[in-house]
Amino acid sequence: MPWYPKVIAGVVAVLTLGLTLVRPLRRWALQVPMQRLIALHLIRFVGFYFLYLYGRHELPYRFAVWGGTGDIVVAALAVPLVDIVAGGRGAGDHCDSCVDAGAPRRHIEQP
Repeated sequence: MPWYPKVIAGVVAVLTLGLTLVRPLRRWALQVPMQRLIALHLIRFVGFYFLYLYGRHELPYRFAVWGGTGDIVVAALAVPLVDIVAGGRGAGDHCDSCVDAGAPRRHIEQP
């Protein structure tokens, strides 16, 4: 078995335990805006480069095409999700505090 799955499992285990047991670390992690966490996935547009390298016969099919396509799909889904989480009006202009779905959008201020 290669070494890297063990390292990845170890890092995940340490982070999970740290976020579960260390209160200041958990507080810090929960303060990170969700928009930034989702935006990290935009780097996955690197999948286009994987496909380019496959076209030049520099990467194997299974990695480049399957992985690259998956990366592109995830990155493309992150684009509207970043806007939705940021308070944009994507995804059908949904708003938890808007009323009268058939009428023009009216926002009700929360006390």
